[in-house]
Order: sequence, then C-alpha cells, then structure tokens
Amino acid sequence: MIFYFTGTGNSFAAAHTIAEITHDELVDIGESYRMGRFSFRVEQGETLGFVFPVYDRAVPRIVADFIDWLAFITPNGNPFVPGYCFCAITCGEAVGNAAKELARTLKAALNIRLDASYSIEDVDNCIIKRSPGSPEARRMKNHAAHRQARSVAFSVNAKRMGSMEKKGALSAAAGALAALGSRKIDIAPFTVDRTACVGCGTCARLCPTRTVTIEDGAPRWDGERCTLCLACLQRCPTFAIDYGARTADRDRYVNPVFKRTPTRLSALAASVDMTVPDPDDVVRQGEYEEPDVDEPSDAALSAFALPAEADAGEGKKKAAEPDRLEG
Repeated sequence: MIFYFTGTGNSFAAAHTIAEITHDELVDIGESYRMGRFSFRVEQGETLGFVFPVYDRAVPRIVADFIDWLAFITPNGNPFVPGYCFCAITCGEAVGNAAKELARTLKAALNIRLDASYSIEDVDNCIIKRSPGSPEARRMKNHAAHRQARSVAFSVNAKRMGSMEKKGALSAAAGALAALGSRKIDIAPFTVDRTACVGCGTCARLCPTRTVTIEDGAPRWDGERCTLCLACLQRCPTFAIDYGARTADRDRYVNPVFKRTPTRLSALAASVDMTVPDPDDVVRQGEYEEPDVDEPSDAALSAFALPAEADAGEGKKKAAEPDRLEG
C-alpha cells in the first residue's frame, strides 16, 4: 500500500508511476485526512510506501499529522509489520532531513522502521519563493521525474535498503531547523481577486484540511490546520488567488497529470458566459396568414395519375414473373 500526498500533482504522478510497476494500492492522504479516514486493512508483510513533497526542507505538516492518526488493521489482530517500508520524496533540488524526520515519526507512531528513502526531482512548485520556470524547462523536468520514479519502483521491487535521497548540505541543516520549529502556517497573506473569482468552489473542494470555505461567493481561509500545499492557489481555474504580492506575476504550475487551463487569458475566457441567446422567431403567433394559392383541379391531377387497376396489375405481373435471362 502506498500513501501519497499531493498539492499540484508531482507526488501523485510519482506515486502512480511507482504503483504501476509495483502493483500496490494507492491511498490519497489529503482525501483521507479530509474525510477523517485513518484506519486501513493490510496484510502482514506487504510493502508500505509514502510519497510526498518536501515543504521547507521538512515533511509536510499534514503527512506527519496523518501518520500520528494512522492505524492498520491486520487479519490476526497483531501490530502491522511491513515486509518493506520506503518513502519517495519529490523536490525541486534536495530534501534535507525530511526522510530522517519521517523515520522518527513512523517509529514513534507505529513502531515501523523505514527501510529505504528516495528523492525525485521535479518542477519546483513553491511559487511563493520562485517561478516554476519556462514551459520547456517544466516539460523536461516532468520527463526526468517520470524516469526517476520508474527507477525508484524497480528499486522498491528489489527491496533495496538505505538512504538514497539527495539531501543537499545546506538543505539538510535548514531542514533540521525546520523540523524543530513551529509548524503553524500563516494564512493571512492569502487573498482573492473578486473581479476574477467566479465562486466555483474548486479551492474549497481541493483543500485537504478544510481551511478554505466559500462565503458570499468567494473563498475564505480560517483555522490552524493549513499545510500550505497551495492547491487552492495553483489550481484555481481563473487565477483569482494569490499569496501576498509575491505570486501576483508568477505563472501557476500544475503537473500534466492533472488537466488544467493553460493560460490566464484562456482561463478568464472560459469563466465568462460566451453563449449567444437564441434569436426571436421571425414569424410570431398571430401574425401568420395562409397565402392565397389556387388548388389544382381534379382534371389536372388525373393527368398525372395512372389508373389504379393498371398500376396494381403491373405490380402483380412483375412480382409473379421474375426476370429471365435470354439465351
């Protein structure tokens, strides 16, 4: 069983690629967290995997919270012991100490050992800090990430052991500090452009922590559970959501595994009602008058009609005597 968390699709794409090769069941952490589902039936000795993005060089808050609540139900009622436990962490460059942090969380919450850790480099989707790059650069990174995910899957099937992720020297040090610090997310910078927002509710439906709600036809952020996945911002169909002034002029990014509107202009056009109303009827009830047309006389009609008996007899003759070949 592979648990994955995704905001813009990178980790879902990786998890899907891995599961296609390993034939493991996929579980969406975000949807499970949103629905309050934390218990899962497993078989002793099966593979257990976690695929998620690195946030600020650490494990996303929602992933750590989910594992704290996670419970496995086994056929014999004994604590679950996986035959192999791994994590694959998607990142822009490096993952810091995220794998070590996950290992500690798994050990403390479930007494499960993390056997292997991998990293998969994809488009850096944290547009709070930087632009996701040009479309061509994003395309190349997506392709490279797919190849890396396949490599991870083969390693999982082979049950390779050890730490195989790309940590990065400075990234690891910063990640250790991030793991020790507060995980409270500042939601105050979230803003919505009401002239662009169409009140579709996509942001609220995507929010795994129910931080986003729709009030008076526009999104509102409230509470202390936000994990800053940016799904509300990145996947808004009309680009109406920003996080402060930093994201106002930056392209949005969604992995091609998710369908999306490609440009701001086309997104705006799609949100506008461009249907053309049906035209009024040219002829209205009460205005129509039958034209004066002379009916043809019986004599005129009879000139174009065959005698009924002759017509009937000819038809019977053809039916009774099929064509014969001469000769």
